[in-house]
Amino acid sequence: MKRYLLDTFCWLELFTNGPKKPAVKRILAETDATILISSLSLAEVSARLTSAGRTADVHHVLSAISTRATKVEIDESIAAKAGEYWAKFHSKQNIGLIDCVIAASALASDAIVVTGDPHFKAFANAIIL
Repeated sequence: MKRYLLDTFCWLELFTNGPKKPAVKRILAETDATILISSLSLAEVSARLTSAGRTADVHHVLSAISTRATKVEIDESIAAKAGEYWAKFHSKQNIGLIDCVIAASALASDAIVVTGDPHFKAFANAIIL
């Protein structure tokens, strides 16, 4: 069974009709796939929708995501791995800590990160749309 952790980028493409929406929908339609989301991505989606003036949509969108994806909460092992990733990649590739947490969450969940963010090229378990 395939396991995908969809990055914030994917959810925003889906709910804002971005150009990568069809690719995200194809992944979501895979019947043999488990879809995951980092709990931090929920906060990022809320922040981006709110900053775009779509405050009224936040509850509906977060609810829809939570219905479709299993949340990966940050535990000590994910936090430690994210710190390792950040120390290794931040100065060279300007990767943010949240991206490192998402990559560590995917690793801990034996999942592939799906994203449109080129920063994720640093991680072997990532697909860039």
